[in-house]
Amino acid sequence: MNGLAVDSAGRSPLFPDIPTLAELGYRGNLTRVYFGLVAPAGTPKPIIDKIHDDVVRVANDPVFRKKQFTDRALEPILNTPEEFARFLVADRIVSKRVVDEAGLTKVHVFPYSPRPGTGTAADDPVAPQVKKERGARLREASHEACLAHWRSKLGRADVVLVDRPGRGYGDDYSPWLVPETAPVGELVRVRGAAVSEEGILAA
Repeated sequence: MNGLAVDSAGRSPLFPDIPTLAELGYRGNLTRVYFGLVAPAGTPKPIIDKIHDDVVRVANDPVFRKKQFTDRALEPILNTPEEFARFLVADRIVSKRVVDEAGLTKVHVFPYSPRPGTGTAADDPVAPQVKKERGARLREASHEACLAHWRSKLGRADVVLVDRPGRGYGDDYSPWLVPETAPVGELVRVRGAAVSEEGILAA
């Protein structure tokens, strides 16, 4: 197996001969998995700075850095709390744009949900109502994206797998409302005629 490219900002120390996507001319947004340390809102700045300084000191130890980062193909950034805060804001904007441009209708968000009855739950700084409002906004955005995607299929032919009487799914998992007579377990050819809250009505 030959490596073609890495999607990090610079070449990996583990694979120094493999170029980055940027070196190959790619100028789009890169999808990255990252880990960060966060603290409850209102944490005094001296405590934040102490945690930051300790993390930087440990992470810059050559032995620790090689074993915990380099050997695991991880790239420590070790930026300041202010830089990380700006990154989080920018990353949400970029992620939303990528989702919109890709036409995605479902995005799984991993919420912070402390285990009930624990000390963490007792100190949870996010009120339940705030979580409900955030969830409602995400569901509404997803619903609008679904409707827009379903409307794009109006007048177009598609193939649907009928999974139960009157219902089926296209190859992109869009829900279709098909005639009750359509045979369950079969692939049927359909054409989008209308859109409802439940899916695409097949002609």
